[in-house]
Amino acid sequence: MSEFKPTKQKLRVSHFPQIPCKPFSYEVKNEREAYILEDAITRQHLFLFKNGFIPDYANVFNVEVFNEEDNEWQDYFNEFHELEWDDLCQEFIADIVQPNPDTDLDLP
Repeated sequence: MSEFKPTKQKLRVSHFPQIPCKPFSYEVKNEREAYILEDAITRQHLFLFKNGFIPDYANVFNVEVFNEEDNEWQDYFNEFHELEWDDLCQEFIADIVQPNPDTDLDLP
């Protein structure tokens, strides 16, 4: 396995809390922040569903990069590793979620 190389493009996480709907989108600094945000919202939705706050569980996440040439957000693709978001997370999760004692909450 090669060493993880982050994208240099701007990133954001888009969350569609109920399909169909407009997404909640939030820009992040890097793949690590994208992973943590996606994980936190996922856990919150599972909590809401398991405790009867929402009747069903039909949401979607999309991690996106900003393509400056086309001036639009597009699905995440790491050109160096030639991997989409889900595949990148599976391949490099330990590298993406490196602990940072200065800023971290407790991660599982």
